[in-house]
Amino acid sequence: MAKRIEHVLTDFRVYKDGEDYLGMATVELPDLEAVTAEVKGAGIAGVADIPVDGHYSAMTLKLNWNTANAKQTALAAPIFHQLDIRGNIQAYDPGSAEHVHEAMKVVVKCKPKNTNLGKTEPGSAMDSANEFEVIYIKITQAGEETVEIDKFNYKCVIHGVDYLDEVRANLGI
Repeated sequence: MAKRIEHVLTDFRVYKDGEDYLGMATVELPDLEAVTAEVKGAGIAGVADIPVDGHYSAMTLKLNWNTANAKQTALAAPIFHQLDIRGNIQAYDPGSAEHVHEAMKVVVKCKPKNTNLGKTEPGSAMDSANEFEVIYIKITQAGEETVEIDKFNYKCVIHGVDYLDEVRANLGI
């Protein structure tokens, strides 16, 4: 059976606490960059930079706004915010020769690191932005949870496999 070919994010919306629509912004999702440990010594031909299972470097989420507004400045409050990014991915199904639409949802728990109020110039966007440190992220695509990283609760689930399950057990968590 032929696989669907995903080719465009039709659109998305950003919500605070799952229901408060935040307005028109573009989103820069965080990179999942593994923390690494340098391994060297006797018995190794050189040096290896080995990823530490389930551990990630700082994860940054950025919201880019056309204008500074009340919802943007409210996100500057030094508290943890839950943001939901809900989107629609258009895909082509070769079996039916039709476009299909799949839901995508990204949920993050994050705290503001930077609030850029932008610039003022008549007749142009202000290019305001919020930047957050992400401590939790969950990605759901077409009804399947594909990623869940919870730094403070020691979870790293990728496509149904919890890579920190054994570590939690060994630590007595």
